[in-house]
Amino acid sequence: MFDLFRSWIKPITYISIVAFMGTIVLAWGMDIANSNKYGAPTAAAGLVNGEEVSRDEYNSVYQNTRNQQFGNSDTDPTEADLQRLKEQSWANIVAQKALEQEMDRLGITVTDEDVYTFLRLNPPAFMRSQPQFQTDGQFDYQRYLQTMADPANAPMWAQVEQVVRPQVRTAMIQEMITSAARITQDEIKYSFLSARETARFGFVAVSSSSFPDSLVEVSDAEVDEYYKSHAYRFKTDERRGLKLALFSKDITEEDWERVKSESQDFANEAREAGKDFADLARSYSEGPSASDGGDIGYIDVTNLDSLYVKGALALEIGETSDPVRSSFGWHVIKLIEMKDKDGKVTTDKDKAFSIHTAHILSQVKSSDATKDNAERHARDFRNLAETKGIQAAADELGVELKVIPPVRRSDPIQYLGTNYFASEWAFNAEKGDISGIYDNPSNFFVLELTDIQPAGSTPLDDVRVGIKSLVKNEKLKAMSLDTARAIYAEVQAGTDIADAAKAHNQKYVETAKFSRNAAFPPPIGNDPKALGAAFSLVNVNDVSEPVMLDRGAGLFKLLEKESPGLEEFNAASDSVAAAILNQKQNAVWQKFYSELILAAESENFIERQVAEQRSIVDSLFN
Repeated sequence: MFDLFRSWIKPITYISIVAFMGTIVLAWGMDIANSNKYGAPTAAAGLVNGEEVSRDEYNSVYQNTRNQQFGNSDTDPTEADLQRLKEQSWANIVAQKALEQEMDRLGITVTDEDVYTFLRLNPPAFMRSQPQFQTDGQFDYQRYLQTMADPANAPMWAQVEQVVRPQVRTAMIQEMITSAARITQDEIKYSFLSARETARFGFVAVSSSSFPDSLVEVSDAEVDEYYKSHAYRFKTDERRGLKLALFSKDITEEDWERVKSESQDFANEAREAGKDFADLARSYSEGPSASDGGDIGYIDVTNLDSLYVKGALALEIGETSDPVRSSFGWHVIKLIEMKDKDGKVTTDKDKAFSIHTAHILSQVKSSDATKDNAERHARDFRNLAETKGIQAAADELGVELKVIPPVRRSDPIQYLGTNYFASEWAFNAEKGDISGIYDNPSNFFVLELTDIQPAGSTPLDDVRVGIKSLVKNEKLKAMSLDTARAIYAEVQAGTDIADAAKAHNQKYVETAKFSRNAAFPPPIGNDPKALGAAFSLVNVNDVSEPVMLDRGAGLFKLLEKESPGLEEFNAASDSVAAAILNQKQNAVWQKFYSELILAAESENFIERQVAEQRSIVDSLFN
């Protein structure tokens, strides 16, 4: 059928691809490659599992991502926003490429019949809203089918075909992967009871913290044995150590003085005859009170910046200040009124407990000159480090080097936080390599790779103290279990559970009625082992055997239980089964998709190329 559609129309030059399938949202774009600020770009923006990503594709990804998030906003994205968009765009490209490559490997192809069946059974949302498919404002499935069968509509359906074909392919791999999900009758019953069955319990929780640490000793031999038997816990990922040189973009005194000059102009204008302070605040103030004419009402002086208070109390009532510096910026303050601690209006500044002021706030931000100066220092440093080494460059230029302890690829980097491009560089560099110039909202920075620690195991000496604490805690929990068993033995002999608990210095507690989806009161909380033991009790007054819990041990007494009947279960079982299957399918897909992305080997050339091109520009002016 679609062969016929295609024979009736000219080639389509533009298709808007709809974001595909549920949890996979791909956003495209990157703006730095188009700028050509530092030189001519190369053809490839990066590699994903050896496959090139073109610069045009990268740019398109970024630009669409930026349009989606900021296209309808009057506010320009901050530097932090731009950095996040860069990282998000590359991550989305990696995810898309990895999925496409896996579909190619599995030989997943989409036939015309697949597309036709998909469209017939799953009318796309963007088609449902079209007037030609509606009757009385509602989607009309019969009209939809009639439109599909009409040859006159072939051009439209050919375009729709190209839009949905990627969706169909994704749906096919999802169906293939999620077909592994299975559910049992026991799972259906458990899920149903978890939501519908309620009970009330008494319990004794014997906390391991109730025993002093001095009661147990841990030998070196026990530590050694724990280390050997729990070797999987001490496996380590590859780690990289770094040296870091930071060049701050933060506000300088020059920035403060520049804004002070602007704020002084506002103060001078506010004192001019006929000028209304509120109108000026609405026009000039960058504070949240601007819409209120700068009026912030009465505020206790203890709740205001001390410098603001000092500036305000230096004024007479009705007077306007010169610029006053605070942690928020420069303020032109108008003192309106003062009150004492009893709430009475006063003119005595020594008795002022709260003040009524209005202000024009001028926020201080890092100027372009400050940022350019920071970048220039970073370039000078990197150029010198390339020839003399990073330590010699730091000594010569007076730059402090930060030593970064070895980190994993997924770890935040000290002083930088999470920075995708810095991490990617670090884990693709060789020991002794010096990075290009990278940046984040606060700094330009240069890195040196100083250490590579292969994946392996953490040495025993590095974890000995921690293991000793773990073994000691296990011994204390064993003491808790022994105490719980002693209480249980007395209960089995006929002693009331509350009395047996008291005899062992433990407390017996009774709960309100709750379901399996809820939790026990503290100290037990939402411990699955406690819930399982308690709700497995069948008869009122039954007491469970002691159970090892997260924080010790416990035993439970059933006081009351209300379970739904078989008829109610039969009526709901199909919908419960469908919900469980859907959850399992989603979990299977998410696991597959996440592992696919994590396994992808990618290289992003964009930031590296920008750094290299910056160096070329530097060399032209040196």
